[in-house]
Amino acid sequence: MEKLLLKLQNSLGRLSCEDADFRYVELERMRLRSKNGILEEAKETFSRGIGFRVLNGGAFGFSATSDLSEKSVLKHLKIAYESAQRFSKIRHTEVKLASAKPVKSRWVMPVAKDPWKLGLKEKIGPVIEAENRLCWQEGMDSAASLLDFTRKRIIFVSKGGSWIEQVLYRTGGWIYGETWVESRAFSGGGSEKIRRSWPGPSGLFLGQGYEAIENLKFIEETGRLAEELKELRKSPEAPTGNFDLILKGSILALQIHETFGHASESDRVYGYEDNFGGRTFLNPGLLGGAPVASPAVTLVSDAGPNLGPGTGSFAYDDEGVSAKRIEIVKRGIFTGYLTSRETASFLNQPESTANMVAEDWSHYPLIRMTNTSLLPGRGSLPDLIQDIREGYLLDNELSWSIDEMRLDFQIGGEAGYRIHDGKIKGLVRFPVYHGNTLDFWKSCDRVAGKEEWRFWGFPDCGKGGPYQEAFTGHGLSPARFRNVRFGRE
Repeated sequence: MEKLLLKLQNSLGRLSCEDADFRYVELERMRLRSKNGILEEAKETFSRGIGFRVLNGGAFGFSATSDLSEKSVLKHLKIAYESAQRFSKIRHTEVKLASAKPVKSRWVMPVAKDPWKLGLKEKIGPVIEAENRLCWQEGMDSAASLLDFTRKRIIFVSKGGSWIEQVLYRTGGWIYGETWVESRAFSGGGSEKIRRSWPGPSGLFLGQGYEAIENLKFIEETGRLAEELKELRKSPEAPTGNFDLILKGSILALQIHETFGHASESDRVYGYEDNFGGRTFLNPGLLGGAPVASPAVTLVSDAGPNLGPGTGSFAYDDEGVSAKRIEIVKRGIFTGYLTSRETASFLNQPESTANMVAEDWSHYPLIRMTNTSLLPGRGSLPDLIQDIREGYLLDNELSWSIDEMRLDFQIGGEAGYRIHDGKIKGLVRFPVYHGNTLDFWKSCDRVAGKEEWRFWGFPDCGKGGPYQEAFTGHGLSPARFRNVRFGRE
């Protein structure tokens, strides 16, 4: 394979064009699904191929193939080149790229336990036992789990001289128990399903090996999940009104992801992305001086290893730009977009923020949040709780929606912990909160300290047309928001 890639590198060098690159990608994925203590699915997939990108006449062309014969790959390089020529005649604006230094590098994500070196029983055993323990609990209707492992090898080669090889791991999973309860949501009576999951309904994914699963301690969490489900069956539904709110865990990760994570992707500014709530309220006129959150809020994007093993971590993005840290919001002020080499040029920035990522070899890279994190403040979660007279603590999301500008949103949780006079006083069912991104983040008066800080990650962030998915990471400590609109309306 290396001999073929070297030939392709020489072919790139001979192209008469502004820029060109290709990505050779091997993508392996393993998913293990079980229900009520029985393994229902053990699925492994593998694909490999090459995607070519050529900038010619101020426009990009792209082509990809899984046929790795020399004849095929040279044909698809030619298709990308000729596509760029055709698109250059109808383009609306000339594409210019911010500079990128040629790099020769190899980086393998460090993992303690490679999932591909472990047997099936060893991988699935702990969650099967955890499911069985949940199923034994009185009133439990069902329990289920998922383990998901991804290994991705990428070789990026550019006309400018880069040759970058990376091996990335993404590992995570979840478990849940569920039952049915009577609900006032239906006139004339009815029932709704309640669920408690760990670590969240989308799991917790990290840039690690099987150690990420071991650290989730599924068996130890089953007792709490069972007790909370038992309590939720008797709990009242969440009231409506305005209350103080504490978010932690996956629901806060989702809040970061949907409001500032996507809104800061600069392709939305220029109309390149208009799918799935594809626009943004963060217009360039706000950059550098507009308050978009309270001074307690600093949000950073960093795909490097400095903050920890985030799910969006890598050494270089899919344009060959090295991972770096940028501040999206600094003490409440909007300070930076996530960019590609193309949009960095639009914004008169000297280099990209290294946020171009493709799902696999067959997809064109898109601007993606990688690890978008809320930096810690001070104190502990109990410190945040003790200053609330009447409010709620939410940890896991159940539903969400947001408008196309990433402003007005509604997010529902699996359960809410009621807070009264600084103490937890039981659970409520079906908590829902509503807000406007700017008002909501301006109401954040405190973020807990670094002792509470950890990474969360999602495996299935959807974007683009054709649709593709990406892994994203979100480091966070619990955060408190004042006077939030609450309850099903």
